[in-house]
Amino acid sequence: MKSDVINLAAPEVREDFIKTYHTASEFVNKPLFSQCMEILGNKAYSEVLIECNDHGIPPAKLFFWLLEGHGFDVSGLTDGDRRCIGALIAFIFKELLHYECQKDNVSAGDEFVIKTAALYFCRTG
Repeated sequence: MKSDVINLAAPEVREDFIKTYHTASEFVNKPLFSQCMEILGNKAYSEVLIECNDHGIPPAKLFFWLLEGHGFDVSGLTDGDRRCIGALIAFIFKELLHYECQKDNVSAGDEFVIKTAALYFCRTG
């Protein structure tokens, strides 16, 4: 597995995310965004998210589990928050990790806070 360290604390990551996903402009000012960035910036967690994605497990499914494991009540997330988290994961996989293809509506299981999520393919970086 290729090791990836992304400096998610870099100001341009936040700015580029907002430029790419305009609807997330309010999301980046929420404490939830900071918590997401902390988890995604953890090298061990990032490697597991990539590995799971590459083995057919949507990274969003694992990410929500990690978020819950860090004490966040994922059942209380709004639809907008869930969409913004999905957009953040898509941004990281597509823009920062250079996955060029995406398969939408992959089942994340009935027992979880999300029903479907995306998988990412065709890595070029």
